[in-house]
Amino acid sequence: ASDSKITTRQSFNLTVQPLLVNPVGALPETTSPGTSTSGILIVGLPPYVPKCSGLPVGVTCSFSGVQEPYPQDTDLSMTVTVPSGIAPGTYPFNVDVKSGPADASAGFTLYIGDFSLQPPNASNDWAPPGSTINISFSLQTLDNFSGNVNITCSLDVSGSSCTGGSFLVSGSNSPVSISVTVPSGASPGMQTLSVTATTGSLTHTAAFPFYVADYSG
Repeated sequence: ASDSKITTRQSFNLTVQPLLVNPVGALPETTSPGTSTSGILIVGLPPYVPKCSGLPVGVTCSFSGVQEPYPQDTDLSMTVTVPSGIAPGTYPFNVDVKSGPADASAGFTLYIGDFSLQPPNASNDWAPPGSTINISFSLQTLDNFSGNVNITCSLDVSGSSCTGGSFLVSGSNSPVSISVTVPSGASPGMQTLSVTATTGSLTHTAAFPFYVADYSG
C-alpha cells in the first residue's frame, strides 16, 4: 500500500460552555403590597427558561430582557411582586435557569419591610384655639424598611387644617412632623387627629387624641 493514500487525522478541541447564573444589582426590597426589581446575569447557550423557587405563597416573579446569542452574556430584569398579607421578614429564594438539558441557579434574599406610626409626645398633642402647632412623632421601621413616606392628616374640628409632607424614612425610628392649625372659637376638649402614611401601594392610618385647651382663664 502507498503511504500517499493515508489521510492524516486532524485534531480539534471541543469546549463545553457551562451554564452560569449570577445576581445583578441590589437584592430585592419591598413592602406588602409592593414590587421590587433586581436582575440576573446568564452565561451559556440560549434559549433560557428562568423561574423562581422558594418564594412565599402568593409572591410571584417575572423576567424581561433580550436573550443574547452565545458568546454574549444575557442580562435579564427580574420583578418580584408581593401581595397584601405577607408578613415583614427575610425570605431566601432561588432563581433557577434551564438551558436545554443544563440547569443552574443563583440564591437571592427578598426583604419585606414595613413601618408603624407612633403617637406624638404628650407635650405637643394639644393647642389653644386660634393657634398653629408643629407636632412631632415617629415612624418605627420593621425589617430594615427604608423609603419615602408621604404624610397627610386631618383634625376633626370644623375650620381646622393639617399639613403633612414627604419624609425619607430609614433606621429604627424616623422623626416626622405635621402642622396643625386650630381655629379661633374651637371648643376645648379632646379631638381626633388622623394621620395617614403612604409609600407605594402600602398605606397605614392611625388616629391619635388631640386636645384643644384654653388656659386664658
